[in-house]
Amino acid sequence: MFPNLINRLDMFAFDQKSDLLLEEKKLTFRHNHFWDLSKFSRFPKGFAGEVFHVGDENFNCSISQVLTNNMKLGLHQQNSRILFKGCGLDDFIFSFPAFNYGHFYSHKYKINNNTITIIYSHQEMAALRQKSDSNYFINFERKFLDNLCEILELSEFKKQLYKQSIPQVLKVDAQKINYIRRLCHQIYQLLLEITSQSSSSINPLLINYDLKQKLEEEVAKTIIISLAEATEIKLKKQQINRSRILKKAEEFYFSNLKSSITTQDLCQELKVSQRTLEYIFKDYYQMSPKKYFQRLRLNALHQELQEKDKQGNLREITEKFGFYHRGRLAKDYHQLFGQFPSETLRG
Repeated sequence: MFPNLINRLDMFAFDQKSDLLLEEKKLTFRHNHFWDLSKFSRFPKGFAGEVFHVGDENFNCSISQVLTNNMKLGLHQQNSRILFKGCGLDDFIFSFPAFNYGHFYSHKYKINNNTITIIYSHQEMAALRQKSDSNYFINFERKFLDNLCEILELSEFKKQLYKQSIPQVLKVDAQKINYIRRLCHQIYQLLLEITSQSSSSINPLLINYDLKQKLEEEVAKTIIISLAEATEIKLKKQQINRSRILKKAEEFYFSNLKSSITTQDLCQELKVSQRTLEYIFKDYYQMSPKKYFQRLRLNALHQELQEKDKQGNLREITEKFGFYHRGRLAKDYHQLFGQFPSETLRG
């Protein structure tokens, strides 16, 4: 009935570089493309917190949203690694990889393509999205979710979900999640095709009926059933210990963004060997602790240079973050943000 799910990353939304908007009576489709991290950070995503660009390429991403009166389906794609730190604002956000690529969540779980992540409202989260990552996000209106659980006779599941006692990462049935992916992929392909055509060729009744039926009946029902059937991912003790080390290392880095911290300083603070620390950062971030700290400071510098009430000249501001070699800074900064520090300062 459905075509085989693609096993490579065809970022079809990236073919549409301009922002798109389709509004019908009961359905809205929005596609936004971002080349500027600061604009992306201000985009309302049901998330409150900070976004850090920790990849090697100029920032480039898109967010495509399908909204009905009962639920919201979002597709987030980007070309480089991005770190999110903060909390979700909506009741429950369900996230899963759009293709056979994973991301790391909360420093505990290594997400594979058969897992669904639950982002609970106002619960602390930290998520790393990998290069060329694509993820779907779904959240429901409370009344719609209540009715859905009642129809499916999953009252106990609903009770545990509202208590936030269900594990945040669940391994689900591979066939079910691939079926959900196919449905979502078809929905976005159809919407992108519609927006590329003239409005006169659009049948609003057909759009509303087909898309709402797939979203609110097929996608929603299959996700809830898959979550209710899922079992918790068992964590190895070693993985939990490494997670704690990583979290402490990040906290130390974030509290010392304007200090000259070496890897040896961090090892001494955490009482771990440099080899252990290097291995953990390589596994989670695909970079060394030193490079990770440099990326965090570049992001902090980028934010400060964008402030309207910034004080001091460029040299004073950059040296405040420990950047004394202007040529090297200009190269690294341009690689991340697509412009030089002086251009950001001029606004």
